[in-house]
Amino acid sequence: MLLAINALIVLVAYFFIYPKYCGQNVSRMIQYDLLLSVLALVIAANLFWGSQYAFQFFQWEMNWFWFSLLAYAVLELPAALIYAKIFGINYLDD
Repeated sequence: MLLAINALIVLVAYFFIYPKYCGQNVSRMIQYDLLLSVLALVIAANLFWGSQYAFQFFQWEMNWFWFSLLAYAVLELPAALIYAKIFGINYLDD
């Protein structure tokens, strides 16, 4: 369920929010990404806060917070790279 929520947030961000409101402005993308990352964590907290449910990430067992954060990062990385290629963004430039 957390993977689906995170994937939905990443898809909405990279297909609708970033192209419309950020374009090639990396600074604005970082601001929006911070808000969307917090949104993903708030949703995960709402679902799993106080539960003893353990998530499995390959061989590591972790709680909802770390799993949600790591899963969001893993899902976002390819989307960010594709977005950068399409919009001609080099994240390493000043």
